[in-house]
Amino acid sequence: GISDPSAHLACYKIRDVRGDEFPKFKKEHVEVTDQFGTHSLLLKKTRSLCLPSSKAPLGEVPGSPPPGLDHFKCYKTRQVGTKFDPRQVVLTDQFNTERVNVVRPEAFCNPVDKDGSGINDPSAHLACYKIGDVRGDEFPKFQQERVDVTDQFGTHSLLLKKTRSLCLPSSKAPLGEVPGSPPPGLDHFKCYKTKQIGTKFDQLQVVLTDQFTTERVKVVRPEAFCAPADKDGSGINDPSAHLACYKIRDVRGDEFPKFERRRLEVGDQFGTHTLLLKKTRRLCLPSSKTVL
Repeated sequence: GISDPSAHLACYKIRDVRGDEFPKFKKEHVEVTDQFGTHSLLLKKTRSLCLPSSKAPLGEVPGSPPPGLDHFKCYKTRQVGTKFDPRQVVLTDQFNTERVNVVRPEAFCNPVDKDGSGINDPSAHLACYKIGDVRGDEFPKFQQERVDVTDQFGTHSLLLKKTRSLCLPSSKAPLGEVPGSPPPGLDHFKCYKTKQIGTKFDQLQVVLTDQFTTERVKVVRPEAFCAPADKDGSGINDPSAHLACYKIRDVRGDEFPKFERRRLEVGDQFGTHTLLLKKTRRLCLPSSKTVL
């Protein structure tokens, strides 16, 4: 099958510009995994630039290129003022269908630029809620799953241990103002607590820029995997869009000022809430998966 028949690439021949200020590409060996297997490749030289594109029959006007899923920087939150009213919802993803208790808001995520990669949709945010199983209902409970997850940090084998959180498309506004409607094209995500299997994750540093700050962070380890989910029959926009989430920490003594707590208004399908963003918590990357 085809996940997204509207996603095309237009590729252009490119060449180096001689005598400019940038060092030239040097040959690199890489391991590449695809549906044909894993291969060792020698990257010899720059060849082409491929852009997201759309197409139309000759003489007609093509539509907009397909939008991509952003990286997200997530902040640990605490609700301020009116207490959240817990509720139950039914979630269906690629692993199971289950009824869960939605307990409280626990994180708020901004789209983020990672190392200059850009942001596709600056209005697309995620409000994440702690969830727990409903005991004694008609649905079988989630059983642990092993998956191979591929993102910009590589391919990792993860054990999905248990249901952790539900992230809803959301909007935000300054304190005291009314947030707009949540973004229509962004899915709900059901997130699972994970444990890495096999090769240990090699920690690294990245620079993240969102609507609040620019900071250098240390990426510590994978800690959650999020699958697009149908909430109470709302459907799924893109079943191929997953998020691999990593625990992150501040890098002390660097050139960037640290994030300072702030309050904001957040709107999603559960209503409007005042949240206190306490500290940087997680970086979520667009990813793909294979169930083992």
